[in-house]
Amino acid sequence: EKLTMEIEVRNELSTLLINDQKIDRPAMETHTFELELKQGMNEFKVAAFKGIQSRVDTILVFSRMGPSLRWELGEKLSHHALLIATDEYDDPGWQKLNNPVFDARGLARVLSENYGFEVDTLLNATADEIL
Repeated sequence: EKLTMEIEVRNELSTLLINDQKIDRPAMETHTFELELKQGMNEFKVAAFKGIQSRVDTILVFSRMGPSLRWELGEKLSHHALLIATDEYDDPGWQKLNNPVFDARGLARVLSENYGFEVDTLLNATADEIL
């Protein structure tokens, strides 16, 4: 089973790295990566570098192929989401986002109303409240 991951580059970056796949000076466009999925949980690291600034995210993907499947046809699934957003941060190294709390509320509403997710949100929480 394969996963196609698309990453849209909106700012000039020095490097984009998806696991071991590296792009130096990626163009401001959508980059497509084909990734092999193994049974069970898969972890992908996405790193973007702009000068000395970097951002690293981990994306977890569960593959239902093979014997690790614990869901049976007809069994009700429950979906959970934890959304953390803040527009109250003081670090000058972080670029200000446009309305992250508003966006988190909107995403929570869509996940809940359209897809049946149980959603918890932490809005403008301190580091201690998050941990």
